[in-house]
Amino acid sequence: MHTILEDYAIISPLRYKNAELKVLLALSSMIIGVMSTSPVTPIIISLFFGLAIIYLNKVPVKIYLKLLLIPGTFLIFGILIILFFFGTGPDIISFNIFNYKLSITMGGLNMAVLVFSRSISGLSCLYFLSLSTPVTHLFYVLKELKLPEIFIELSMLIYRYIFVFLDLAMKMEDAQNMRMGYISFKNWMHSLAILASTLFIRTWDQGEKLYIAMNSRCYDGKISIFKDTKPISLREAVVSILYLLFIIILTYTTRNVGIGVIL
Repeated sequence: MHTILEDYAIISPLRYKNAELKVLLALSSMIIGVMSTSPVTPIIISLFFGLAIIYLNKVPVKIYLKLLLIPGTFLIFGILIILFFFGTGPDIISFNIFNYKLSITMGGLNMAVLVFSRSISGLSCLYFLSLSTPVTHLFYVLKELKLPEIFIELSMLIYRYIFVFLDLAMKMEDAQNMRMGYISFKNWMHSLAILASTLFIRTWDQGEKLYIAMNSRCYDGKISIFKDTKPISLREAVVSILYLLFIIILTYTTRNVGIGVIL
């Protein structure tokens, strides 16, 4: 999925929009959604960024739903635990399993819906940022925020070579599969051990080559990052301010709204 995310960011219609503005919108919305005491604001944020991803960023609905499904599977298990084991109030549903009573209370339902809506809103914000902004633009924003240069450069190198080594690991695994390396559990363990040890050696060797290559190009401890985005237009600034004001007012006016109130 890392290839899909970066590919969509590169061909995104929003790629050359101001990166600082996109980061501001995504992070502000994420913080407001997480701080909200009602599920209304996170749901609105999720819908807003979902529509932006699909209609403005031209990401197919199928791809977006598949991206949400990856962390959503883990989220469902957490929601079920909250639903049955947390919260107070009157029981909505109750039943016995092996003489142990399980029940869903109104407080547990409110908490589960709130956690779910917050999580989905955060995911929508992150996916909007990652699907519309190449990583090089994000690193430029970090540089503008005056983060330590060593942190930015290490992040760039780590991000780049994670995928280099993943690609190497997949090629090695394909080669092992073609030689029936995973046909049985014993062969699977043996092939996995060979893959891990060989990948470690290749990683170490690649790091040495990188160090030599950078020194041969007069690396002085700084990697140049160039701005590749447009300035903020008046229309974009007005729309962004109105959107942030809207979700702030919505958060305040719906602060006491829960499932119990809606039902």
